[in-house]
Amino acid sequence: MKYFPVAATVLMLLVALGCNRAEGVVGTWANPQLPETVQFKADHTGVFVVKDLPSLQFTWQDDKNGTVRLDVAIRGTVKSLYGKLDNGAFVIAGNGQRAVYRRQDDRKG
Repeated sequence: MKYFPVAATVLMLLVALGCNRAEGVVGTWANPQLPETVQFKADHTGVFVVKDLPSLQFTWQDDKNGTVRLDVAIRGTVKSLYGKLDNGAFVIAGNGQRAVYRRQDDRKG
């Protein structure tokens, strides 16, 4: 019983550190500005779903600095997008554009 406070503290630190890792993106996210969702799967694959358009499959990986790289196959070429967790949202930015996604499921990082 005397080890319970130490174990509880270690567990809380592990959970907190885990939430800051890119794997915290696993789940479904929605863009509140567009009818679009993005789903990150634990096997490092994912899919963009936009209403009335074909889905776009991608693979993703943590670039070790908190940035997540998404490699999307479009018309025979691979385009890389970069995003990161920012205040509870997943933000993809580049080429002067920015898309913000909010978590849609109950899976937490």
